[in-house]
Amino acid sequence: MCFLVLSDEFELINVIVFPDRYQHFCRTIRNERFLLVSGTVQRQHGVVNVIAETVNAMKNKPYFAVDY
Repeated sequence: MCFLVLSDEFELINVIVFPDRYQHFCRTIRNERFLLVSGTVQRQHGVVNVIAETVNAMKNKPYFAVDY
């Protein structure tokens, strides 16, 4: 199991990657700087998480760096 905190220019989001998905995507999670995650939104006790179904590298996809 893996827990991630991803950010964009607006928010932080918690991502939960269950063991079966982590086994499939661990190389991408460990080696890539920019991730594109799709999954199911879970809301419990005022906390929002994404339960990851896929995790892909954002190579060759447009993105913008933000300096905080």
